Amino acid sequence: MNIKLGTSCIAFFLFFSVAVRCQVDEKQKDLFKWFDSKIGDENRSIYDGVVHKVKYKTKNGNHKYFKSSKFLEGNIIYDNQPYYDIMMNYDIYEDELIVKLSDQLGNTSNIELMKRKIKGFSILGHQFTKIEIPAEDKKESGSYEFYEIVLEKEQLNLYIKHHKTRKKKMDSKFTYSFFEKGDSNYLLLIDSKYHKIKKKKNWIYVFPNQKKTINTFYKKNKTMLKTNKNEFMLRLAVLMNDLITK
Repeated sequence: MNIKLGTSCIAFFLFFSVAVRCQVDEKQKDLFKWFDSKIGDENRSIYDGVVHKVKYKTKNGNHKYFKSSKFLEGNIIYDNQPYYDIMMNYDIYEDELIVKLSDQLGNTSNIELMKRKIKGFSILGHQFTKIEIPAEDKKESGSYEFYEIVLEKEQLNLYIKHHKTRKKKMDSKFTYSFFEKGDSNYLLLIDSKYHKIKKKKNWIYVFPNQKKTINTFYKKNKTMLKTNKNEFMLRLAVLMNDLITK
């Protein structure tokens, strides 16, 4: 299924690449941070969200977040405004972004941001963008999901949707949740259209003239496909970009 990318989204990608990746004039970044410090968190639009509540008990350091359960510095575009060096955490299981904010009195709150207002964010050097996935039933509205941007080339972009699964477990004292990595979803962006990539046939559908090359790549990289599928998809995307660019 193809997913169309609108003009506004294309404009966002240009802005996202500049703002979220911090490839901006440092004076502009400092100006935003100075302005934010003067008005206080509670007067910024980023404070527009709901208080985050912990739903699941875990143990032994297990968690449902991206890379770490700790809040880490990151950048975000929220309600069309960039924010820098914000303490945040990305909840992979719920697909929600949570920020830690403080008011002028020093009181802190964990705020779950409104997904519809988030255009993109970066954390630990990883860039994420929000993509609208249309519903299978055209009568229903689509949903938004956060995808990591893992490749941006002249001819194509590759995005990964990270997942975690949850299991209920019990010990002698209480019931708790255990989260583990789930299968990723992949999207290719070519000529302003998204293509879902799950299997080899999806690659061949998108690149019919490269069928032989794709088959050969799958044969030579069976181990990588099983042990590190994200790397497998990235390398194949790079190969396809190089071939169609030539």
